[in-house]
Amino acid sequence: MQLVIADVARGGAGVAKPGAGRTIFVPYTMTGDVVLARITELKKTFANAQLIEILEPAPGRLAPRCPVFGRCGGCQWQHIPYATQWQIKLAGVQQSLKACHIKTRVAVDEFPAEQIWNYRNRIQLRGHKDGIGYYAPRSHDIVAIDHCDIAHTQINTALDEVKAEGNQFTTPYKAEIEVTADGKLHTYWNEEHAAGGFRQVNDEQNLKLRQWIQQQLSTQQTILDLYGGSANLSRELAARGMEVHCVDKSAPGQASANSPPTLYFHQADVLPWLKQRITEIKFKRLPEPAAASAAIIDPPRGGLGDDFDAIVERLDFFHVQEIIAVGCKTDTWARDIARLVDRNWKLQKVAAFDFFPHTVHIETTAYLTKS
Repeated sequence: MQLVIADVARGGAGVAKPGAGRTIFVPYTMTGDVVLARITELKKTFANAQLIEILEPAPGRLAPRCPVFGRCGGCQWQHIPYATQWQIKLAGVQQSLKACHIKTRVAVDEFPAEQIWNYRNRIQLRGHKDGIGYYAPRSHDIVAIDHCDIAHTQINTALDEVKAEGNQFTTPYKAEIEVTADGKLHTYWNEEHAAGGFRQVNDEQNLKLRQWIQQQLSTQQTILDLYGGSANLSRELAARGMEVHCVDKSAPGQASANSPPTLYFHQADVLPWLKQRITEIKFKRLPEPAAASAAIIDPPRGGLGDDFDAIVERLDFFHVQEIIAVGCKTDTWARDIARLVDRNWKLQKVAAFDFFPHTVHIETTAYLTKS
């Protein structure tokens, strides 16, 4: 079919609406493109299609910088100017909030990326025989690369060496390459994701997120950093003298020697830890909670899910008056915000951070206070 692309969906694909028919999604297109596409999947109200040819490129369409763009599963939007990418992401955030019927309307603090290339401090590659690269979209086929335009320059410099070392394996392998905060390069072979410990892949944007959180929260109170990993979002608060309890099943077993003395790690799932903590306080094995507390909640992509009620109810025991809700998937994040608002939490501020230029992903956060 010949199609005119009228919009770009937040899921990444261009959107065509031919006549009164189904909406058709065509990946790797942008608003204004006239394309030839082949329908690959039919649903009741929409169809998915494969791009065959750009018949007339949209004004402003860019030539993708990466030679394997469209075959590699990493980037979706190298053909779209970055300013347009950011507007699509912002519209997606507003759409998610609107879909959850949140009556409070707040402006979104915007933090687009300043560095849109070579920003990733960690990548995961797959290799076999002489090839190393990324998986193709929805496939385990390896798309070989010589460099990656969104990966840190140190990672690209090391790719030939990593590829040569990978030749020792006779079966397909995984290599995770990371540039640490102190500038050292590490390669992990056939390990779990984030083998060196979870860390946001975009250091520049991560700093902005931490600073925004610090600006919202009141000072001199106890902080519950739930799903906190290695205390990425709360470490500076502990350095300012606040008592911080970082809870995560992947948290370090204990604080490092250079950690602030008021930072405490708890290697546990969040809800069981809250239950156990309350029990110990009630039986006088731990002191009473502080008169004022705040919670930073940064759950996995699925949000708080079935644990929402049980977790939020227990926050009252700790006198939590402020919540920072962080999300990497806008729909589940907005759903949790709406459920908090239904429980008389007041939405005060929202912010959006682009950790992943040229992809559909966006990091969002909200600041809420107890009504």
